[in-house]
Amino acid sequence: MKISKTLLLVLVIVLISSYALAAEFIGVRAPKNMKIDGRLDEWENAKPYGVTIDRLDYLVAGNASEWLGPQDISGTFYVMYDDEYLYVAAEIIDDELYVDFFGTYLFQSDGIQIFISWDGYPTGRTSYSTQDFQIGFAPGLDGGYPEMWIWNNSYKFSDIQYESTITDKGYIIEIAFPAYEIGVFPERGMSFAFDVGFTDTDYPGVAQQNYFIYSKWGDGWANVSRFLELMLQ
Repeated sequence: MKISKTLLLVLVIVLISSYALAAEFIGVRAPKNMKIDGRLDEWENAKPYGVTIDRLDYLVAGNASEWLGPQDISGTFYVMYDDEYLYVAAEIIDDELYVDFFGTYLFQSDGIQIFISWDGYPTGRTSYSTQDFQIGFAPGLDGGYPEMWIWNNSYKFSDIQYESTITDKGYIIEIAFPAYEIGVFPERGMSFAFDVGFTDTDYPGVAQQNYFIYSKWGDGWANVSRFLELMLQ
């Protein structure tokens, strides 16, 4: 049986689309002249692919009795890319904001964590390499600057950009990862190992009460094999 070129093209498009939709995270092409300002003005095309963490089954560390529902702490993450950067935005609902821990202890404050392996998906590894990153961000409070820390990897980006905005329900963090600095140039069809999560504390000076992560693995912060798939389309 002969298959026309048109039908073959349709089948290929369907297969590619089905594969992309099977990925847990989808990144779409960013508009030109992206501005990292802690706002979501450029993110409309990414919003249909946002992933939301708003249930107790995403809780991997802490005390379930401390979680009072999505209005207490929950969040949605979006991904975009261009030829040089991978962009991530997080829209977090958090009724009490405290950033009292910094540096390597940043995870004890309110904030988010991004996990990415730049050498494709799956990684086939459990421990971090020079291509794997766990990066935390906390919002800037009282007019201050947002905080950042990189764990499990000594690489120092020179062009990583991030900004936050405090909202009436919580905060927004917008990030630009300079993939080009480690020799990666994002393009359609690429896939990476990826995950996102956030921490919550509701009292000043009190360390992390709850930790939510999209993969639902308690060791997901340390085990690269737990990362999920991010597909660029």
